[in-house]
Amino acid sequence: EYLCNDLPLAKFDYTHNCLKVNRDISLELVSIEEVSRPFIRTSDDDTQMLYFPREYINADGTAISQGALTVYLDTFYHQVDIILEHFTTDAYGAYS
Repeated sequence: EYLCNDLPLAKFDYTHNCLKVNRDISLELVSIEEVSRPFIRTSDDDTQMLYFPREYINADGTAISQGALTVYLDTFYHQVDIILEHFTTDAYGAYS
C-alpha cells in the first residue's frame, strides 16, 4: 500500500492486519523515483505494439478458468470500490 497525505493510518488495511495479529506497524519511506512501476502507462502505448515482460506470464502454461477469472475480477472491483470509498469520505465517515 502507498500512503496518501490526507488519510490517517487507521484507514489502511496494513494497519488493521498488524493490529489483528499483534505485530508492530513498520513503515518505510521511499522516494518516488525508487517505486517500481513496471506497468506505468506512457503516451507511446497507443501507437506501439504491446510488450508484456515474460516473467509476468504464467510459466507453467496452464490456462485460467472462467470461474477463477470471475473471482479475480470481482476481487479487483471490490478493491476499486474500497479505494473510491476512501477518497469520497472524510475522516468522520461523511461524504465529501
